[in-house]
Amino acid sequence: MNRLTIIYKKIEEHFDIDQIKQTLLDNNLYESFLQISSEKELFLFCIENGFLDILIFLYENIKMKYNVKWITPYYENTKILGQEESDLSQTIKAGGVNHGLELEINDSSSSKRSPCLNYLVNTRKYSKMSYQTGEGIFYCYSK
Repeated sequence: MNRLTIIYKKIEEHFDIDQIKQTLLDNNLYESFLQISSEKELFLFCIENGFLDILIFLYENIKMKYNVKWITPYYENTKILGQEESDLSQTIKAGGVNHGLELEINDSSSSKRSPCLNYLVNTRKYSKMSYQTGEGIFYCYSK
């Protein structure tokens, strides 16, 4: 039995599977869920679609680790200062002071995704950070 199968069995023991299945069906996510073939895909699926309870379970109980790069695409920040060159660049000045501009990408899952992202950011203080060459920074819950 592979690790992903073991994780699914632990999720079944901990959560109401009928309720999860119904939520997946109601949000047209069931087929996507069935296509998950790795721990990373499962973790990202939970973030992307706002399954906070399962995400917390994966992070705290299963001790799945995540790469910081996995969550940064959900926040596209653009700071516009001075004379930067880009299609979105423009200098915003008020009384001679430059200000930044932050843009956030929103879609139909953003309101469900935000609590997941906030959870991961807020639990970093209870997490162990590691660096893997070529992969980047990872966090793993360690409380």
